Amino acid sequence: MQEETNNTVPAFDYFSEKDSRLPDEKVSSYIVGYELRNPMNHGALIRLGANVGAKKVFFTSDPHRFSLIKIKKTAGSSHTHMDFEFTDWKQIRKEVPEGYTWLAVETSAKAEMLYQAKLPEKCVFVVGNETHGLPPEILEQCEQHVYIPMPGHTKSMNVSHAAAVVLFEWVRRMLGT
Repeated sequence: MQEETNNTVPAFDYFSEKDSRLPDEKVSSYIVGYELRNPMNHGALIRLGANVGAKKVFFTSDPHRFSLIKIKKTAGSSHTHMDFEFTDWKQIRKEVPEGYTWLAVETSAKAEMLYQAKLPEKCVFVVGNETHGLPPEILEQCEQHVYIPMPGHTKSMNVSHAAAVVLFEWVRRMLGT
C-alpha cells in the first residue's frame, strides 16, 4: 500500500516564497471601522489590515466598551504587527496624509458596483456600524462609494467580510492580475 503524502506548504513558508507584495509606496491603504459594535469585527479588521499591508487600522468606537482580549484573540498575532488605534473621526482625517481617496463600502445612492468601479492606488477604506452602516455626514466626506453585488437571497454581509471582499479586489487590481 502506497503512503499518502501531504503536499501542502505551511502558509508562512508559502508566502515568503511568493512575490505578493504591493508594487511600491504609491500603492497603500488605511482601514477605518466606524462605530463598530462587535469586538470580533475589530479583531477581524486588524487581521485584514495585516493581510493587505495597510498602513494603519482606525476605529471610532469607544475602546472601553470592548474587551481588548477578545479583539486581540480574533486578530491573532496580527495585533502585534498591525498598527491600530481607537480615536475620533476628526483625528483620523488629520492623521491620514493628503493624496488618499476616502472610499465608503456602503449601499448608498451614489455607490458604484465594486467590480466596475475604478479603485485608487492610495485609498482609505471606510466601513460602518453593523446595524446602521455609515451615517450621511461620514458618507459626504468619502469621495467614492462602492457596493458588493449579492445575487443570492441574503442582501447583507458581515462588516469584516465586506471589507475583505473590497480590500482583496483592490489588492488584486494593484498586483495587476
